Amino acid sequence: MRIPCLWAVLSLAAAVAHAQDATPQPPAFRLGDTATPLEYALELAIDPRAAEFSGEARIAMRINRYASVLWLNATGLTIESVRIEQENRTLPVSVVPTRR
Repeated sequence: MRIPCLWAVLSLAAAVAHAQDATPQPPAFRLGDTATPLEYALELAIDPRAAEFSGEARIAMRINRYASVLWLNATGLTIESVRIEQENRTLPVSVVPTRR
C-alpha cells in the first residue's frame, strides 16, 4: 500500500521511529527504499555571522511498506521536534539520535 505522508521538522531532516525497547541502529550505507520522497519544502533562517542556523523542512513522501523505523539522514543536525501528518491525523513519532 502506498500512503503519502507530510513531514514537518524543525531542522532539515530527522531519523524518526515509533518508541521501541531497544535503540535501533542506523543503516551502514544506504537508507533503503522504505519511503520515497516526493517533494521538499525548506524554510531556513541563516545569519552568516552565526555558527548555527535554524529552519523547517517539509517532506512529502510515499511509504512503500510497513517499517517500525524510518531513517532520514540528519548528520550534523540537532532535531528539536518531528511530526508526521497523514490525511487528517498526526501520528506519534520519536527522534532516535545516533552517533557515528
